[in-house]
Amino acid sequence: MKKITIGNNFILIILISSFLIKIILSNNINLPNFVDAQAYSTAGYEFVNFFKIEKNIIMPLYSVVAYYNQKFFSFYFLNIIFSTINIYLVFLITKKIFNSNTTSYISSILMAFYPFNIFYSITGFSETFFLTLMISGLYFVYEKKIFISSFFFVLSILTRPVGDLIFPIIIVYFSIFIFKQTKKFILLNLIKYFLIYIILMSPWWYHNYLKYGEFIRLNLGSNFTLFVGNNPLNKTGGGVIIDDDDLRKFPERYSQTVKDYDFEVFKGKPGFEIKVDYVDKNGDLTSYQLGYEKNEIDPILGKEIGKVRRTKGVEYALIRDNYFRQAALDYIKKNPIKFFENMFIKFKRFWSIVPNSHEFRKNKFYTLLSAISVGFLIFFSILGFIKHKNFKNLNLIPLYILLIYVNFVHLILISSIRYRFIVEWILIILASYFLSCIYYKVKK
Repeated sequence: MKKITIGNNFILIILISSFLIKIILSNNINLPNFVDAQAYSTAGYEFVNFFKIEKNIIMPLYSVVAYYNQKFFSFYFLNIIFSTINIYLVFLITKKIFNSNTTSYISSILMAFYPFNIFYSITGFSETFFLTLMISGLYFVYEKKIFISSFFFVLSILTRPVGDLIFPIIIVYFSIFIFKQTKKFILLNLIKYFLIYIILMSPWWYHNYLKYGEFIRLNLGSNFTLFVGNNPLNKTGGGVIIDDDDLRKFPERYSQTVKDYDFEVFKGKPGFEIKVDYVDKNGDLTSYQLGYEKNEIDPILGKEIGKVRRTKGVEYALIRDNYFRQAALDYIKKNPIKFFENMFIKFKRFWSIVPNSHEFRKNKFYTLLSAISVGFLIFFSILGFIKHKNFKNLNLIPLYILLIYVNFVHLILISSIRYRFIVEWILIILASYFLSCIYYKVKK
């Protein structure tokens, strides 16, 4: 990459300003203790110390980053670093596409102070780090450096597997439409990608073989989320479970129960067991496994919360994976109309301009800030998409492919505005183009 010596160091001022704002906010905003963030840190500890991640739906790379971040820092300092890098990467790609300093400056400003970019940088989620790797891969594709781009693409897969299917397609697109290469060089580019893929993925494959006793290419998350997003209980489009115990523990966050899935359909099947939970008179949760009858427990002491849960133990993980896939496919096959209705619900959830989570939606400031910033971004990105027929711009089409692909994946699985964040930088680039056109017109 080029050194950060652009013009009068304007981009450097943007990077430093954004970095300092995130540092200040990270120490002055009380955010919920997100379960996913802690899960990454735990998985990283397991991977570094025992080379075995217990959770079946977590990839290793960000887990290691989260573990070392927690070990050496009291806040998500590494995420803030990666978020700052992302600003510069967006600046570089914008300049590569439009060859305009003004458009690039605007895109860096929007990326630097976009509220959700700031939010995800001060939480423990994987989106920020994933973006650093994915955007780096895309930048080096634009630079025609396939080996380096493949390196970053595969590292992003080791962080989150969402790009596993689309990255080879993007490389082929660039080879054909941007580089105008022959079939020989297209094949050579793919060989480069898959060579890097095999080399970097091999340690993870070895981990999975030791854990499961057979070859698992990614993780066991896809069939689980397929089931979570496609079952009779899913009404929100997400994979949300808020039970009575959550209401008791976090009254400031939750006001009603939500259950988008359970495991009752798998009752009596291998890998699942009966569970009865009771909240006693002191508010403590106690679990009783199969073997306890209801009349053996004084009903006054508590209430039943759930019945079927996953059995602990790796030996059942692959069995459950098959059950999840088959249950989801059966539901889709028997309820095609409901499947498409749920896709529309997930689409609305994915593109919502206000938070889906109750604890943020009930906060008027967060809701207004989200509505203004996301609404602004979507509106001007659409104008940027139309302006000067940018929908035909060959340099932008791979970004459109990526955006549509990510959206489609979450129409099939589960959806959230959190999953949208990894493509919002594309909207920022489009919005920046239209805003730069306004700037030039006013200046003229």
